[in-house]
Amino acid sequence: MADVKQFIFFDFEMLCSNKGMPFEDMEAIRLGAVKYNIETEDIGFFDRYIQPTKRVSLSRFCKELTGIKDTDLVGASNFKNVFEDFLTWIGGIKKSRFFSWSTSDLSRLKIDAAKHEISLATIKKIEQRYVDF
Repeated sequence: MADVKQFIFFDFEMLCSNKGMPFEDMEAIRLGAVKYNIETEDIGFFDRYIQPTKRVSLSRFCKELTGIKDTDLVGASNFKNVFEDFLTWIGGIKKSRFFSWSTSDLSRLKIDAAKHEISLATIKKIEQRYVDF
């Protein structure tokens, strides 16, 4: 693995319900991340809403839990476009170490990437550099 030059902390907000919902159906609706450059100590931010494939109104529970409103998703890009923008913002997977607050974010990435036909090799590279913070 290449020398790590930056840390990427990422977090997905997902569709949710207090009435139960299979994890596979809990599509990402927001991707937020912080990039910390180890050498310069510069900090960057990424924050994008994601249009779910099934356009449904968010449950009251989901709105309260995530702070996301239905209007936030109007005009949002799909997962594939947001993820491509995220990769551009990162500027290089090989020089990055990825963190999230639970493995559910990595699982969500894998499921949504497969659903949107994102390269498995790209996801594997992130997974190899991933730490459950």
